[in-house]
Amino acid sequence: MGPPASGKTTLIPLILGGGNHAGAMTHVRPGKLFAEERAQGTPFGRRLDAFYAATHDTKPVPPHELFLPFIRAKLAAIEGGGSGWLLEKGPRAVEHYQPWKEAGIVPDKVVVLEVDPEVVVARTRGRLQDPVTGQSYNRMGNMPESEEVRKRLVQRKDDVDIRTVLERIERFKDKYGPVMDLYERDLGPLKVRRFSTSASPAEIAASINAWLDEEGEMEWGEEREGQPRGRIKK
Repeated sequence: MGPPASGKTTLIPLILGGGNHAGAMTHVRPGKLFAEERAQGTPFGRRLDAFYAATHDTKPVPPHELFLPFIRAKLAAIEGGGSGWLLEKGPRAVEHYQPWKEAGIVPDKVVVLEVDPEVVVARTRGRLQDPVTGQSYNRMGNMPESEEVRKRLVQRKDDVDIRTVLERIERFKDKYGPVMDLYERDLGPLKVRRFSTSASPAEIAASINAWLDEEGEMEWGEEREGQPRGRIKK
């Protein structure tokens, strides 16, 4: 978890492919999954379409009763295949935390990205978004390989104004801060760690991967040339 422009999009591939857990986790980004389901016209996608058609909110968030069964099924399928999962974001506010917990969606560890506002402002100036998939990219080092996708990237309106960017950081602290407190209460303070994102992506990812691989905190499957590989303990 981290505020806008904290580097999640850049760091996630480095986490998935780094450390002893390389290849042992699947990235789960609910918003992207929702877009795929809608594009494919699945039953769940049609229910999402109905929700968005009926709402008048400018930034609507589907109710947990609608999407948590879908997310839980996705995570169960990942675990059934012998992999762990890396969930991007998660509960957005305190009132969402308990339904996620009751649905059994509880991580083993929580990575929290902390930012320097000046660094975030610099990053947002290079941040772009694919209007078709909602995927974020950044001119500073994380761009799509597809030329077709590159051509359709746009800058988000709320990334242009510095004051808006800083307000979004404060909103994140106000909403997600109490959620982090709940994770620390339920998982224990050693299972929630905050990482500064002022260093380079490679350095930040190395610190995160070292923590994820700490002995006693992860459960891995088969051994390959002395390197444990498997899945996150569930």
